[in-house]
Amino acid sequence: MSVFTLAKRAVLMALVLVLWTSASNAQWSDVGANIPTTNPTYQAGTAYLDGKLYMFGGLTGSTVTNTAYCLDLSNTGAGWKAIKSMPASMCNCCAQAVNGKIYIFAGAVPGSSSWTPKAVNYEYDPSTNTYASKTPMTKSAFWCSSAVVNGKIYCMNGFTGSAVLTSCQMYDPSTDKWSTQNNTLVGCALGTATSIGNYIYVIGGQTTSSSGIQTAMRGTVGATNVSWAQISDFPAPGFGASAGSIGGNLYVAGGSNASTGESMTNKCYVYDTTNDAWNVSYTMPDYNLLAGPMVGDGSAGYIFSGEGNLRTLKYVPSPTPVAVLALSQAAVYDSIYVDDANMKTLTISNYGVVPLTLDVSTPTADEWLTVTTLSKTIQPGASFNMEAYFDGTGMKVGTYNSSITLATNDPSNMNVTVPVVFNIYDVNGTAKRVNLLEVFTSSTCPPCKPGNENLAAVLTSFDEATYAIVKYQQNYPGVGDPYSTVESQNRHTGFYGINSIPRLEIDGGFNNSPGTGSFSETDLLSSEPIISLMNMSSTYSVDPASQHVEVSVNLNPISDHVSPNNTLYVAVCEKTTDKNVMTNLETSFEHVMKKMLPDENGTKTGPVLVSNPPTKTFSYTFPGSYRLPTNGQSNNIINLATENSVEDFNNLEVVVWMQDSKTKQVFNATHSVQIPASVDVDIANINALQLGDCKPNPTNTFGTLQYFTPSNGKISIDLVDITGTTVRTLFSGFQSVGAHDVFVNTSNLASGMYQVVVRSGNSSVAKPVVVTH
Repeated sequence: MSVFTLAKRAVLMALVLVLWTSASNAQWSDVGANIPTTNPTYQAGTAYLDGKLYMFGGLTGSTVTNTAYCLDLSNTGAGWKAIKSMPASMCNCCAQAVNGKIYIFAGAVPGSSSWTPKAVNYEYDPSTNTYASKTPMTKSAFWCSSAVVNGKIYCMNGFTGSAVLTSCQMYDPSTDKWSTQNNTLVGCALGTATSIGNYIYVIGGQTTSSSGIQTAMRGTVGATNVSWAQISDFPAPGFGASAGSIGGNLYVAGGSNASTGESMTNKCYVYDTTNDAWNVSYTMPDYNLLAGPMVGDGSAGYIFSGEGNLRTLKYVPSPTPVAVLALSQAAVYDSIYVDDANMKTLTISNYGVVPLTLDVSTPTADEWLTVTTLSKTIQPGASFNMEAYFDGTGMKVGTYNSSITLATNDPSNMNVTVPVVFNIYDVNGTAKRVNLLEVFTSSTCPPCKPGNENLAAVLTSFDEATYAIVKYQQNYPGVGDPYSTVESQNRHTGFYGINSIPRLEIDGGFNNSPGTGSFSETDLLSSEPIISLMNMSSTYSVDPASQHVEVSVNLNPISDHVSPNNTLYVAVCEKTTDKNVMTNLETSFEHVMKKMLPDENGTKTGPVLVSNPPTKTFSYTFPGSYRLPTNGQSNNIINLATENSVEDFNNLEVVVWMQDSKTKQVFNATHSVQIPASVDVDIANINALQLGDCKPNPTNTFGTLQYFTPSNGKISIDLVDITGTTVRTLFSGFQSVGAHDVFVNTSNLASGMYQVVVRSGNSSVAKPVVVTH
C-alpha cells in the first residue's frame, strides 16, 4: 500500500471542514442553541428585535417552508422556539425590524419550472404573535439585500426570475408605502447589505453571467433619495455572505468565494471606513453560505442557519488582537492492518488576526507515531496540514494511545494536547469495504466523455462487488444536462464544494477528475485497504406500475461510531439512460441518480453503537409522469414534487452509504439487493430454514451465522439472552431466496448463553451462541 497516495486522500478529507476549538479570546462563540431543524435551513429571513433572534421561512434541503422561530438571547438554554408560521411558504426573503415589528418581504416560491417572486410583505407583531399583510414591493424580486436607515427599509437589487435588478426601493412602515430610489451601480442578486448611520453598504453578489463579484457600494441616504458611490472592492469575488454593523464598523463573513474555488467560505473581513480598506478579521468557526445578514443590537452580531451551519454564532469585537488556534478534529484516529503503515493529516488553522506560532512534539516512547513538523508560523486566516505517520510494523493487534502536543501563542490555547488513538486489526476482524465512487458529470461537458470512458476502463480490473457508483448530472457547462436536479446540484456545490466537472470523489476523499492522468487503478487500490468497521446490508423493491420504491438498510457496526454527524445516504439511480443526450457526444449514461431518500441531506443517525445497531426503512413514490427537460437550467429542470425523469422503472438500482457529513469520511457503502415488490407475504414455513452454526462458537468478539431462505419474505434476526429478552437486532427487512450470513458482534456482551433467533410472522427458529471473555 502506498503511504503517499493515502496521504493525498487524507489531506483532501481534512481540508473539507475545520472545527473551531478555541475559547475565550476567540471573537466568535457558539451561544449553545442550534437552529431547530435536522438539516441546515438557508435563504430564510432573519432579524433581531428586543434581545431576540428571529428566523422566517427558508429552504431545508429542497423544501420551502413557512415556519418561524425565535431565540431569546437572555435564555439561550431554552433553545429556539416555534412562533406562529407565516401565512405562506417562501424563501430567499428579507426581514427587517422597525418600531417593534418585523417585516418579511422580497421572497420567492417554486413555480412549475422556476423560482418566482412572492409579491407579499408580512408585518409580524411579536407582542400578539400575528401577521398582517402590507403593501408588497413595487417591483417584486428575490435574492435582494436590505437595510434600515431612520426607520425606513431599503431593498436593493435582486432577481425577478429572469433578470437581475439595479433598483433600490424604500418602504416606510408608518405610511405602508414603497417609493423608488436611485438605482445602485451594479445589477446583481445574492449580495449582502447593512447600514451604519446614514450609510447603506452593499457588498458582492452575482450577475447572470458570473459566479460572484467584488463590487462594494455605499449609499448615502438623503432627505428624499439615496446617492450611490463605489468603495474599495471586497477582497474576493463572492455572493451569499452575511454583513453586519458592530461598534460602528462593517463586517462581512461567509458566502461563496469564487477566486479560491470555495463554494462556501468561513472567512471574515472588516471594512476600515477611514482608509477605505478591507482587512482580515477573525475567521468564522463554520463555513457558511446564504445565512442572511449578521443581525444584532450593534454591540454583537449573530449568524445562524445557512447552508453549512446549524449553530447560532455570536461575534463580539475585542480591542486585543490575538492568534486563534483551530483544529480539524479534536483527536486523531487511525486504523490499519497488522504490519501496515499509514498517514493522517491534522489541519491546524489560525482564526485570529495576528500570526500563530506553533511548536509540535510527541512522546519519545511512542516510536510508532511521528510528525513531520516541529515548528511553524501560520498567518491570519491561513491553515497548515501537519502529517502524522503511524507504523504498525511488528506490533500486535490492539489499541494504542498517544498524543500530539501543540505549544502556541493563542492565549486560550497555549498548550493543547491532541489525543491519538491507533488501532491495529487482523483482516478477519473488519468489515468488507465497498468503495463509494461519486461522479459529477454532464452531457454538455466535453471532458466528461473521456472522463467517464477512463473511469469505465479502470474499473474493468476490479470486482464489481468492491465498489458502488453514483453519478450526479449537473446544470453546466452551457445549458447543462436535462437530468440535473436540485439534489444533484446540492450534492455537488453544497456538500462537497465542487465548482468544476468532471469530478470524482472516492469515499469522500479523492477529489479529482476521473479522466486519464488524474485517475488510475492506483487511486482505487489505495482506497481498498482502508479499514471499515461498519457492516451494512440493504434490500429494495420496485413496483413499476405504481412507481413505488421500498428500501431497507441494516447497520451492524464492529465498533461504536460515535460522531453526531453520522449520516445515512440512499441514492435511487437508473442503471442506464439514453434520452439525455446533448452536445458532448455521449449516447448513453450509467448509474444516473434520480432521487435521494429522503433527499440529498440524508438521514442523521447520530451515534451508531454496537449495542444498538439501527435498521432504517425508506418508502418513496415517484410522482407524476416522465418528462424530458430540454436542458438543465433552473427554469426547466425536473420538479421532484410533481414529475420524474425515470426512463424505465424496471431499470432502477439503489446505492446506500454511511458518511460523516462534516469530515466527509465514508465508513462503508453497499449495493442494495433487489427483491420482488410482492414481499408482503411472510415466509410460509420458517422451520424450513436451514440454519447453520454461529462460527466461532463459543465466541468472545464476533461470529457469523449462516442461513438459507427457501422463499422471498420479511424476516428479522435477533440476539436474545436466556430470559428471552432481545439484546440486539442483527437484521430486519426483506430477504430473497438463497444463502446468507449475518454478523454477530458479542464484544461488549456479558459472558453466558444466548440464542440467535430468526423470525418470520409467528414462526421462529433459533441457534445457541456461547459468549466467553
